[in-house]
Amino acid sequence: MPTFLDRHDRFETSPEKEAAIAEQIRSGRPTEDGVRGVNMFLTADGGAYCLMEAPDAAAVVRAHEGGGQTIRLEDVVEVRTLV
Repeated sequence: MPTFLDRHDRFETSPEKEAAIAEQIRSGRPTEDGVRGVNMFLTADGGAYCLMEAPDAAAVVRAHEGGGQTIRLEDVVEVRTLV
């Protein structure tokens, strides 16, 4: 399954929201579109990066929309790991 990374310039968060996201990632449950969260990185400047496995970048956009977040297709890049 391809892996994708996307950037949120602003990511509103709370301890409750972070706990819910962490639980979703730990569960390994994919969305209806087959998107599975791998990890999320919160930045010191209030942004975030999401690392996800998905069939394609469009599925990543739909998964974010289902979670109430808006991202553009051009903000999603396919990545591969070295380690």
